[in-house]
Amino acid sequence: MATQTQRAPVTETPALSALQRKDAWWVGPLTFFIVFTAFAIWATFRAFQNDYYNTYDLGPLYLSPFYSPTLK
Repeated sequence: MATQTQRAPVTETPALSALQRKDAWWVGPLTFFIVFTAFAIWATFRAFQNDYYNTYDLGPLYLSPFYSPTLK
């Protein structure tokens, strides 16, 4: 008994230049990366600075979000 194998149909692949996007898809991810990196640097600096624990010029009860509240 003979067996036959089938080949996949040959399809033309588009040229590489046809696959390149023309829009600015990278603007959103780049903006997020820059803003998130800036926040991470600022948050790290503020967390290890240990100054301005209570900022009374913004109100007597304002507390930096990087510290625990003082218990009396």
